[in-house]
Amino acid sequence: MTRNRVLPWVLLSVLCAAPGVSRAQPRDRNLGIVLTGGVSSLPDGLSSQCGSAVNGGGGGGPEGSAALLLRLRHWITVQLDTRVVMQLSFGCYLVGVPVDTVYPPTFRRDPLVTSTVRVGVETPSGLPLFRVSAGAGVVWGGQPLPVGVFALGWSTRGPRLRFLIEAERAYTRLRAQEVHHDFLYSQADVSRPIVLHPGYHTVRSGVELPAGSAP
Repeated sequence: MTRNRVLPWVLLSVLCAAPGVSRAQPRDRNLGIVLTGGVSSLPDGLSSQCGSAVNGGGGGGPEGSAALLLRLRHWITVQLDTRVVMQLSFGCYLVGVPVDTVYPPTFRRDPLVTSTVRVGVETPSGLPLFRVSAGAGVVWGGQPLPVGVFALGWSTRGPRLRFLIEAERAYTRLRAQEVHHDFLYSQADVSRPIVLHPGYHTVRSGVELPAGSAP
């Protein structure tokens, strides 16, 4: 078959496929705005900095977040979010302990802001909408700190307002000093640098305002 005969068939095929592609694009590029509120725990180094569990280390508080949710396919999502935690101060017990942990004071910020990028997988149409996602980001303290997140969520379906609930586990990386106190013989404290990877939880609920088609 010559090129003059092939070209009309190619053009006809492209013209027939174009309407189907244009109809598929809105579903493949589904952008949503997610607004949530919840409660978050925080590791000791980012909150009270009491130094040990005996002294009441750790903290937390209410959280608010906003995100952009992009569905690349019917079951693959990318989410960019920023969340803010307002810390509730519980104080420390100031109990003398033989081993203490000392963090740089610049780690603590109130409110504490975190930004992450997550990739997720959703259940297909016809099933309850569950989403599993994981990603990484930055804790915006006095110095940026890395954070990794893993989340499991549920959402209603529909072309308009959708309600969602999500539970998240996050990990960060903190450099600190482990201090050994010698209360028995009144010797000088001995310290050494350590690296910690504390984890903390967040439970949030809110709404998604989708733009475009929804599964």
